[in-house]
Formats: sequence, C-alpha cells, structure tokens
Amino acid sequence: MSAVQVQPVKLKPRQPTSRADMDPISAKLSAEQALHDHLRHLDRHRQEHMALHMRLSLLQPGHRRASYLRVATETFEEAIRPLPGGRLFVLANQDLIYVGKAVHWRALASAAQHVRVLFEDDPLTRQDDFDGDVSLCGWYPLDTTYDDLNLIVQRMVREASRARHLPAMMRPKKEESRAPMDAEAFSRLARTLETADVDTMVRHQSICAMATPDGEPQPMFEEIFIAIDSLRERVAPGLDLHSDPWLFQALTRSLDDRLLAHLTREIKRRPIGPLSINLHVETLLSPEFRRFEERVVPQMRGRLLIEIHKLDLMAEMNSFLFIRDRLKARGHRLCLDGLTPATLGCFNREALGFDFVKLLWAADGLQRSRPQALPGVRSQIQACGGAHIILCRCDSETALTIGRDLGIVLFEGREVERRLGLRATR
Repeated sequence: MSAVQVQPVKLKPRQPTSRADMDPISAKLSAEQALHDHLRHLDRHRQEHMALHMRLSLLQPGHRRASYLRVATETFEEAIRPLPGGRLFVLANQDLIYVGKAVHWRALASAAQHVRVLFEDDPLTRQDDFDGDVSLCGWYPLDTTYDDLNLIVQRMVREASRARHLPAMMRPKKEESRAPMDAEAFSRLARTLETADVDTMVRHQSICAMATPDGEPQPMFEEIFIAIDSLRERVAPGLDLHSDPWLFQALTRSLDDRLLAHLTREIKRRPIGPLSINLHVETLLSPEFRRFEERVVPQMRGRLLIEIHKLDLMAEMNSFLFIRDRLKARGHRLCLDGLTPATLGCFNREALGFDFVKLLWAADGLQRSRPQALPGVRSQIQACGGAHIILCRCDSETALTIGRDLGIVLFEGREVERRLGLRATR
C-alpha cells in the first residue's frame, strides 16, 4: 500500500490573499477578487488550464483550528511548488483554489492527497471528489466547466465583500441547534471551569495487550481524559464549543491544566499504575506541566505515556523537537495519536522519537480494506513495529481479530472494556 510522505513544514505569517506572481494591482485585491480577475484573463485559454478547489471550510469544526488549517495550506503549497505557471488563492474562509496547467493534473492530484491524509478521519474526505459540492476537492477542467467555476467565484466575491462591510450584528448566522461560542461566552465558561468539579467529567479507558484470540486483556496503560461532551452537558448546555476554532483551542488547552491538576490529586491520594494522557505540545512547554512533573515524576517515572495528536505535532513541530529530548530524559514515553492506515506510513515513528503510535479503527478503514490492500497495511505495521501500535476505538470483536491478524498486540476500546469487565466478574 503506497503512502504519501507528509513532511513537516515551516509555518510562515499568512494573509488571506492570492499566491504566486501577483502584480502590484492584484495584490491590493481580495483573494476572491484576484481569482475572479485571473479567470477572466484565462477566458481565451480554457483548454490549457484547470482549477482545484480545496473546501477546507467544510471540514468538521474540530479540524478547522487555525493551526491545523495553516498546516494544510503550507503542506499544499510545498507540494505544488514544483508546478510551473500556476497560482494559488487562499480565500477568506480558508478554502484553497489553485489554477494551473491542465497537463499537471496528476501532480496536482498528488498534492491534494497530501492534504487529504491530514484530515482522513473527517467525513468530508470520504466523499468522492465528484460528489458535487460536498467533497473536499472540486475539480474544474476550464474547457468544460469555466462558466460553472466563474459563477461560484462571483458568488464568493459578493459574499466576501458583504462580510467585510456589514456590521457583525447584521451578518447572517447559520442556523444551529446550539449557540456559537463567542469571546463573551468563552470568558463565562472559563470562569465556570475554574471552580467546576472536573472529577465528574474525567473518563478512564484501558490500553491492553491481547496477543491471542482467547487470551485475557492485560492492562498496560490507563488513559485518562476529560470528556468534552460531558463538559458541555454539565457546564455549557446549549453552547456549540466547536463553533470558533481559536476559542476551542484555548478551551482544550485550559482543560489540559485541569487534567494535570486532577492527576496530581489522584496520585497523592492512591497508588496508581501506568497512565496515558493526551496533551497539547504547548502544554508540555508550560509552567503547569513543569509543576506537575515536579510533583509526580518520582512516582511516575517511566510510567507516563504522553499522547500528541498528529495535527498538533505538525502545527508545532519545532516546539515538539525542542521539548522531546527533555521529556524522554525524564522517563516519559511518547505516543503519536490520530493515525489511520493511510497515514501510518507517513510518519517515521523512531526518527520522531515516539515509543508508540495510535491507529484508529473505523468501519470504513481496516474493516473494509480491500483484500489486496491488507498486505501493504501489514508491511507498514511491521515497519513501525506491531508491538508499538495501539489500535484504538475497538468496539467489536472484528476489530480485535483483524488487528491481531495484522500483527498488532495493543488494543483500546469498548470491546476491550467489556472483556475486562467479564474478567472482573469471574
């Protein structure tokens, strides 16, 4: 199974304007206006050109964090850099539209795949590219779809202009079952969380070794996390916590601190086994984490597994490389979270310094992999090291069976919890 090699990118300051060879006049235009002007100049050269629309604005809210979108844009820019004669437009809603030579469509498809694998657990990336306007990628051969794309861009120009000039209170709002989280609502929520009893929102799940079909699960780590759904139900009913990616990032970052405080109390209160916690890279550089280490390292040395999500890793690669060696020197182990079969081969676990990676079980992932694709998945698992992979979200016996067949021995999910419960009742 071939895999796109996703390389870390160096993030640069960004403005919502078009890229590549902009003249002084078009540089003063919005990206939407510059794109419309560019299409108008290509009217007589339709057969030679095509366009690709990357609809990042349609990703799920949790994937539209500003840092994640920057990684996606920089990754795409790096992939199309060798293509001559094209222009990339970064729109106000963070969508990307690239217009270039039609003969380069294969290379452009490969560049799009670099972005797709970043968000492969988002439902948008599972849609066929030709499912109208509900897929991640929209392809427009200008010889046949010039007028269609031109109408879309004209609408974008009007909407962007209207959004820039209307007062915030007059801008149309999307109908949502929950109210969006704005700065005022976030401030209220932050104050509430300062005194809220997060202990009731903490969830536990075991990571177990299961080497044989009949073998009992052997707990290796206990993952501890604060459930976002539980938090919303108890302290923010009716509030859409994902509506603003910046505020959601700040919220989850603050929850890291509350989780660390909770663990500090728990470790003082009772003996505790090896733990697994998911933290932001920014948290690992914070004074709160240093204080946590000072209090728990003597008891937890060599028994703390720190999980870092793949998108957070790519958004904060330089910071991660800065802190990684210190974490390892303190005896902590590291796990790269959020991988699927398509991205397992995109990250070199050993080179990055991770002890484990988490591979997501999904109904449309390993379970439905074509038989001819499974040998490729198996070879990637062998290259990574089957004993270093945790197959998570295992909610069925099928997940455990296929995982073991592929050489995986560490599992996490409801089926694992069910088996642990059966063992406890014997």
